Amino acid sequence: MKKNFIFKRGLKWCLALTFLVFSFQDSNAQICIQTGGDIDQIVGNEDGFRHELWNQNATGTACMTLGDKAAFSAEWSNIENYLARRGLGYDQTQKHQEIGTFHANFDVIYNPNCSSGNSYVGVYGWTYEQSTDDLVEYYIIEDWCNWIPSMDANAEPMGTIWQSGSYYDLIMVPKYDAPSILGDRDFMQYFSIRQDTRTSGLINISDHFYHWEEAGMAMGNMHEVSMLVEGYQNSGSAEFTYLDVYRTDNDYAQQIYFVEDSYNLTVGQQTSELEYYTAPQNAGINNLKYESSNPNVVSIGVYKGNYYLQANGPGTATITITTLTTTNTDTASVTVSGSSSAPNLRFIEFRALGAQGDEKLNLLLDGAPVGVQHTLTTDFQVYTDRVFGEGDISVEFVNDDNTENGRDVRLDYISIDGEKRETEDAENGAAYDNGVCGGGSNTEWLHCNGTVNYGPIEESHTITIRARGNNGGEHIDLLIDGQPVNDGWWLGTTYQEYTATVKGDGDINVEYDNDGGQRDVVIDWVKVDNQKARQAENMQYNTGAFANNQCGGGSYTQWLHCNGVIGFGNISDNFDAKSSVTISNVAETGSPETSTITVYPNPSSGDITIYLGGNNLNASVKIYNVAGKVVFAADNINRNEIHISDLQSGLYVVNINSNGFEKQSKVIVN
Repeated sequence: MKKNFIFKRGLKWCLALTFLVFSFQDSNAQICIQTGGDIDQIVGNEDGFRHELWNQNATGTACMTLGDKAAFSAEWSNIENYLARRGLGYDQTQKHQEIGTFHANFDVIYNPNCSSGNSYVGVYGWTYEQSTDDLVEYYIIEDWCNWIPSMDANAEPMGTIWQSGSYYDLIMVPKYDAPSILGDRDFMQYFSIRQDTRTSGLINISDHFYHWEEAGMAMGNMHEVSMLVEGYQNSGSAEFTYLDVYRTDNDYAQQIYFVEDSYNLTVGQQTSELEYYTAPQNAGINNLKYESSNPNVVSIGVYKGNYYLQANGPGTATITITTLTTTNTDTASVTVSGSSSAPNLRFIEFRALGAQGDEKLNLLLDGAPVGVQHTLTTDFQVYTDRVFGEGDISVEFVNDDNTENGRDVRLDYISIDGEKRETEDAENGAAYDNGVCGGGSNTEWLHCNGTVNYGPIEESHTITIRARGNNGGEHIDLLIDGQPVNDGWWLGTTYQEYTATVKGDGDINVEYDNDGGQRDVVIDWVKVDNQKARQAENMQYNTGAFANNQCGGGSYTQWLHCNGVIGFGNISDNFDAKSSVTISNVAETGSPETSTITVYPNPSSGDITIYLGGNNLNASVKIYNVAGKVVFAADNINRNEIHISDLQSGLYVVNINSNGFEKQSKVIVN
């Protein structure tokens, strides 16, 4: 529903008159906007409190009556969108921390007609950051009827918090070309939505502000802090029998303590939230710090303002909570049972840096945080989390500041069981492109709050083998890390394709295991998923080729004459070929033998050929990408040339070592 007032063309002179007239109203005066009127908005001040009534397009009847302190009553019928609010107004020059701690104490008789439309009651206001032109409309919803913003198709859940005896769901919703205090424009809406609704009580408004900021929901300079009644396409009434919206000097908690004195967990278990209480009740708790005496037993994670425990291994530990503003602490004991070698435990790494050095990332499993939150530096670092179980794995950037040249993240890769997954190949919902967050892909950069999804932890791969027998009746197996994936296949004398599905990474070998008589095997190629074929004649490791009067005496051939295997590299190796290769900036060290080593053609419209020359036996070749990852490697090469067709677009370094002498060439693949 539309949730804010609008500055309409020609309204500025009306507002000036409105301020003049209504700043001298008596308490209990009624203000109304009805169908056919010239204005749809009234703003004024009375008894030190700012009030505002908005009736979109002056439809139906919309009234509010001012009472004692900040109290008011609201009546609306047959309206399009109605807002009545009263509280404290500011000039958009100070942050909430600079002003003080905000509270609202209220008791309301709330009677919306829920047969149509919707409505809610709660705290309301705006902030504006002029330096970045960031505008925010915010709500703390205490009670509602029919609809809440978490049902919005564009709603982004930002976590939950515990405050004033209930959980609140944090929601962020982008608005585009919508009514605002600055006219129709884009802005963000922030919501805290109370799960256990109520119509009376004390609200620590500033505590919500702090939680929003911890969740990456940046606050600008204050425009107002008010109590609100809103209706949309319905009728209803509300009467605040008591309402006070007030500011105090920052009254931080004098005491803070855990709800529980001890926690009993099993390895791999997480708590939904680490709960605490403060004294005095609802006091401010800015800058919380949690610590575990033994993170190998239990670690403390934080995600969008919520703290949780993760049990990592058997044993005992002490957790400590501290509010840094007043240095008050409390402790609790944690006992973790179970095995230290949980079968579903993985250590997942990711490599990242921040543009400013205070960016925060969380690792997620099926959308839920795992491990701990990581604060980045301006240099690449590798961060590690323990992950229990299976599911989709992603990394989320959670504290973007929506500022040009502000916080951004460069996320290089994640590594699962030693298998690297490059960010530019993943689904990136945090890249800014085409004028929107999430509008880019194929990049390492995260410009906005959002996630990069790397798919299932244990990915499934389709491996296809094209092979035939010489006599018919030959048997082959697909081995991953030396273990057969199925019962294998019996070959005929014509080429056929044989397919298996495997999970995870591992070393690929095709094994021939029933040599005899006239039986021999020809392996044409192996494919992983939709990659380019890995040709058997380009594979060095072949223990079944007969040469030099012995089985296993040959390589770089399709043939298996004896029982043995051909190795086709790891599942995660990249065999997608690109054309147009050029070589430049050759650096050489060592003896004159290296001068016979060439990498050609230059330029090329096809594959790379490395000519080793007749005197460079037992050579080794490694090709590195710009991240330092080896994308091709071969050792003990004893032939004059090799052909490589495995490179994607980018810059590479070819390193050739022969008899202790080294040559390097930079390779650009377009």
